[in-house]
Amino acid sequence: MVFKAINLYLCRPFEKVLYVMDHLNVYSISFKGLKEGLHQFDYKLNESFFSLFENSPINESDIDIVLALDKKSNMLVLNFDIKGTFKANCDRCINPIDIPLSGNHELLIKFSEEAQEKDEVKYINFSETEINVGKNLFEYCVLNMPMSNRIDCEDNGFKYCNHDILDRLDSSIGEEEEKSSVWDNLKGLDIKDN
Repeated sequence: MVFKAINLYLCRPFEKVLYVMDHLNVYSISFKGLKEGLHQFDYKLNESFFSLFENSPINESDIDIVLALDKKSNMLVLNFDIKGTFKANCDRCINPIDIPLSGNHELLIKFSEEAQEKDEVKYINFSETEINVGKNLFEYCVLNMPMSNRIDCEDNGFKYCNHDILDRLDSSIGEEEEKSSVWDNLKGLDIKDN
C-alpha cells in the first residue's frame, strides 16, 4: 500500500508533462511527406494553448501565427510571423487592456547524427519524420511581449484608462514637486572650514 502511494506521488509531475505533450501534438508537422519548397501553416493561439505551459505570462489572447516552412534537401527553414493581442492589466492605471503583440522569428532545422539546439539552429536526427513547433510558438510569443504593459492612452482617446487612478497619480506627482527637499534645510547652514 505504501509503495502504491509513493508511486502515485512521484508520478504526478510526469502526468503533467504527458498531458502537455499530448495536447501539443496538434502543433506537430510531418515534413517527410512534404515536397521541397514553401509550405504554410496557420495557428490561432488563445488561453487554452497558453494554459498548457506552467506560469505562462500570457493568459487571454487572440494571436495569429503564420508559419512558413521552406523544405530544402539538407534543412528546414521555419519563419514565424506573429500578430495579435493579449489581455493584461495596465502597469499605469491597472485597468485590463489589450496589448498588441507582433514579431518575426526564423528557426533553422538541420539534420545531424545527434539531436541538439544552438541559438536559432536546431539539429535533429536523420531518422526524424516530424517536428513539434508548440514550444517554439510559446517561446516566440513570450519573447515578443513588451517590457511594460501599457498602451498609448492618448491615441485611444483614454477609453481604456481608469481616470480615477490617473488623477490620483497626477495629483501625487504635483504634491511631491511642492514639498521641499530634505537638502533644502541644509542650504541655510553656515559651515566654516577648519
